[in-house]
Amino acid sequence: MTFYNVPGTINPAMDPDMVLLGMSVLGQLNFSQQSGVLTLSQDNR
Repeated sequence: MTFYNVPGTINPAMDPDMVLLGMSVLGQLNFSQQSGVLTLSQDNR
């Protein structure tokens, strides 16, 4: 998945390998969890 023009901030206290997604992105995704695995998918509209 690729998102463009997403507002973001940098938190120097976070691990540099971690990414936090805000509601502007999360609101575009579907979430499902099965057997301990969280799957994010995007509608192809």
